[in-house]
Amino acid sequence: MIFGKKIIIKNEEEMMMVAEEAAKILVKKEEKRKGALMITLEGELGAGKTTFARGFLKALGVKRKITSPTFVLIKKYSLLKKTGFLKAYHADAYRLKDGDLEILGWREILENPENVVLVEWPERVREARTTGAVKIKFKHLKEGREVEIKNS
Repeated sequence: MIFGKKIIIKNEEEMMMVAEEAAKILVKKEEKRKGALMITLEGELGAGKTTFARGFLKALGVKRKITSPTFVLIKKYSLLKKTGFLKAYHADAYRLKDGDLEILGWREILENPENVVLVEWPERVREARTTGAVKIKFKHLKEGREVEIKNS
């Protein structure tokens, strides 16, 4: 089980594998949610947040190229119905401030239980700090990255 412990990751391939495993576990959970599956990605620049998101989204069947939403703020992807979700949203709140996500239809995105939402830099905006979110923290180490996944 990858939840609740710190994992040392040495390279991008390992990060993609951990993200894929996390996606498979979270998609298989048969819990009733009132809203979207929210995943927050916290950590300094270059710690692996976007690489994790890429692996996670690929595991959910996204075929197109997955890049950071830094300049577009939020990207939307269609998912395979078999995942139990229809859409995935990948947001980057680095350049945002409180209230900015609301303009992008954030509330409607979070209210839909058929959505998966990954947010980089959730600590920057109030709307991205949601109770019940899966929280993933990334940290630079000399020998790679440390990833800690908490399923609240």
